[in-house]
Amino acid sequence: FTRARRNAIIARDRHCRFPGCSAPPTLSECHHVRHWARDHGSTSVANGILLCWHHHGYVHARGIEIHRQGPRWVFTDAAGRELDDPCIDDGA
Repeated sequence: FTRARRNAIIARDRHCRFPGCSAPPTLSECHHVRHWARDHGSTSVANGILLCWHHHGYVHARGIEIHRQGPRWVFTDAAGRELDDPCIDDGA
């Protein structure tokens, strides 16, 4: 993501958007919602979301998918269940 796109994503998201997290932009990076390599997702503001370093790695490691539903981001696990509990314990 270019600096301008990152700044636009920060202006929109304000902090890590993972459920229950409020890590600031200084501890966050932009994640391709529609994955860049796997899905050929664009590097655009609409396809970007702000995730802290921890949750960015977590999303990739756990196969979590993200999409927009109206004005909010929706996170689903590999089984398609929506994540809404910030204290997710999947036994791993």
